[in-house]
Amino acid sequence: MNEKFSCFEYLIDCLYRRNNGVLNDFTTLKLIKLLFLVVGVSSTEQERGLTDIFDNFVAMPYGPVESDIYNAIQSNKLSKYCITSSQCKIKDENAIINLDDNQRQTIDRAITLLFEKNPNILQCQPFELVDITHKWSCWRICYDIALANGKHSIGIPSRMIQKSVKYYQ
Repeated sequence: MNEKFSCFEYLIDCLYRRNNGVLNDFTTLKLIKLLFLVVGVSSTEQERGLTDIFDNFVAMPYGPVESDIYNAIQSNKLSKYCITSSQCKIKDENAIINLDDNQRQTIDRAITLLFEKNPNILQCQPFELVDITHKWSCWRICYDIALANGKHSIGIPSRMIQKSVKYYQ
């Protein structure tokens, strides 16, 4: 689990740098949606990408949510960042994000690819990102199944994310 948290915090570091050192609009909702889009863009039918690390997505009313990451945010278990529904702050500037070069490169490549697909992704408001993730076939199919069974959430298999029809705008 610590590896997953470290990867997420490294992802925030990268987005923070690309956002000219501004964290204040990185809310829980925005970061959870950006995480899904980065994971989704990293994976294809032939390549698992970041779905090997972020492997616990759930289809919920506001789109896909990586449950382990969401729970870590809610219980303030991240080392470097404190994220709320209204902001993201650095909790510990000196927190060590312990990742190997391969993990960093995989995340860096995925972020670069996401920015190629939508150069203005960081300017999107959280609910614009919700709208984008609602277009993904993996979310639509799984959420429809949840609703048909009287539920408001259901797991999204990693393979469905890999094979999903994907949108970034």
